Amino acid sequence: MLLLLGLAVRLPVFAWPLWDVVPARQAHTASVARTFWRSGIDLLRPRIDDLPEPRVRVQGLPLYEAGVALLYRLVGGVREGAARAFSASLAVLAAVCLWGLSKPIHGAGAAWICAAILLFAPASILHTRTVQHDALALCLAVGGVSVSALGLARRSVPLLFLSAGTLALAGMVKLPMASAIAPVLWIGLIDRESRLRRAAAVSTAGALGAVVAWVLYARWAGTVWPTRYADADVARWFVAPLLAEPGFYADVLDLATGAVLTPIVAGLAMVGLLLPAQEPRERMAHVWFAAAAAALLVFPLHARTHAYYHLAILPPVAMLSARALCACARIGGLQGWIPRALLAALFLLPSLARVREETSLPPDHALLPSAARAVHRWSMPSDRIVAAGVPGPAFLYLCDRKGRGIDVPPGLERGGEGASWRRMVEEERREGATLLIAIGPATVPGSAFRLYCAGAFRLLEHRPGRFSVYRMGEGIR
Repeated sequence: MLLLLGLAVRLPVFAWPLWDVVPARQAHTASVARTFWRSGIDLLRPRIDDLPEPRVRVQGLPLYEAGVALLYRLVGGVREGAARAFSASLAVLAAVCLWGLSKPIHGAGAAWICAAILLFAPASILHTRTVQHDALALCLAVGGVSVSALGLARRSVPLLFLSAGTLALAGMVKLPMASAIAPVLWIGLIDRESRLRRAAAVSTAGALGAVVAWVLYARWAGTVWPTRYADADVARWFVAPLLAEPGFYADVLDLATGAVLTPIVAGLAMVGLLLPAQEPRERMAHVWFAAAAAALLVFPLHARTHAYYHLAILPPVAMLSARALCACARIGGLQGWIPRALLAALFLLPSLARVREETSLPPDHALLPSAARAVHRWSMPSDRIVAAGVPGPAFLYLCDRKGRGIDVPPGLERGGEGASWRRMVEEERREGATLLIAIGPATVPGSAFRLYCAGAFRLLEHRPGRFSVYRMGEGIR
């Protein structure tokens, strides 16, 4: 029932376009998957739509995109709903793995609570029902730790190496998930058998080496195939001065207790950190939490602003919170896993309220299909286009065109901040863009952007208050 409910809360958006959460990130992921479906899977050269040729951008290992491409072949075409269902299924599988990991350590009641917290944390719901690789990375991380615990229980060296391979993939798909290597090393080193201790040390070292090798490749790829994105160079992800800012840690905590977890679950996790461990393996969640928190500090800019970077802390937080909740239930005389699970569900209701607040489409989303049809009328599939006034990557994906999206900042009707978008338009024209479509705020009468387009390009189609289509012509005047 719990797993079905986990799927049910992710179902409402399966038919939605890629506009609900981080549309640019979803569009990049979806465009790589669509390219893999059309042209074959190339894990070392993933290509996205809103870059100049050869359109290569290497960050995480595009294993999720490859899985979605294979799924498209099974369902007979590009179906974003199928990709969302794939993500939701991976989230449920991650919850099953966490249940299996927690049950021998904390008992059946706590294991179910762990699974519930992982399934219903706000960030988990929001980012594991979208076309993003977070669900796969989370599933690989939790699955890798679970396999290592099983390997130690069965005294199996091959299972330890299988666990290390799984964790290496988790870290290569999403770098913060490499923090899951730490608890595996911990439970391996505290084992009484030297053979298993050596296997744990060697296998986790190999997993960490694989992650480092991928990071070095991604950095090299950023120099060979430069992109216009500031975070394309992985060396820039660590912004040390942020760690010294007084407000940085308050911002991260606000994000973690609001968009990632509920305040009650966050409080229970702090209680779980303080509870004494009855045996060494109970410290695994503490080690995991410390490693995941340290991983966030490696990406301070992202940890401050993006909830999906905090997903690596969810499994250890779930284990710590469940342990604390079960301790509180024992003190309160609530025996058995059913009342504890009901109590956990009561604590998680604010999570569903938070998700409801965050689940929405942009006000102008109804314009986008008709704007995409206008692009199809006035351009060929091979043409480059410029989209102004909407999230560019998502609109380009909807149109199935290459090109660039341009933000139109407020105040352009007064002529301000024009240099940035003007430079972008000129760059795209030089790179061969032939069509410009202005949507929503970019069509405000008398605005600097609209006056610029009217003087530089030929108007092909105008729908008042909706969109305008321009032929970029022979040059920019």
